[in-house]
Amino acid sequence: QAKYQIEKQLNVVADTLAKPTFPLSDTVLEHTRGLSSAEFVLTRDDGQPVYASQAGKAFQQLLPDLDPIDADEAITLGTSSQIGDHRYYHAAIRIASKPGMNRRHVLHILYPEQSYTEALQQAVRPPLIVGAAALLLVVILGAVIASRVTHPLRNLGAQMNRIAEGDFRDVPLPRRDDEVKDLAESINAMVGMLG
Repeated sequence: QAKYQIEKQLNVVADTLAKPTFPLSDTVLEHTRGLSSAEFVLTRDDGQPVYASQAGKAFQQLLPDLDPIDADEAITLGTSSQIGDHRYYHAAIRIASKPGMNRRHVLHILYPEQSYTEALQQAVRPPLIVGAAALLLVVILGAVIASRVTHPLRNLGAQMNRIAEGDFRDVPLPRRDDEVKDLAESINAMVGMLG
């Protein structure tokens, strides 16, 4: 779900930036970076950088070769690439000519692997905490139920051994009205017949 949300956000941003009437500049890409956590680099189709978000400028010459997809294709987070000091999920989108630009361009979207990992951790942490708490509760309840059942059965077993050795005293009845009490009553009836 976290991966889907990130991809959906990047697709909306890419769709907006790829519109022919939407002007692009360093400022626009920097503001878009603030909204999406991704870095953006706009290059000409020959790879020459045109505009970039602030951090994108630092590695615009380091962009790995990537076949661009068409603007109407969905962006997916595939494998990440090392660019500069960090790893990024990289998508490249062909965009049509825009006002003031007489050729096709490629928009490179670089989503930090660290941001993706943090989003996954934030998505996974609450269910893990709830699951661990539920597991602990089940273990505690299981231990309580087991002790409430096994302790009286262990006592009955010891008393049956006493009866087998010839001590025909009645077995004390448990307070709870359950199967263990029924079993103790049956044992006492048997003791009455034997004694």
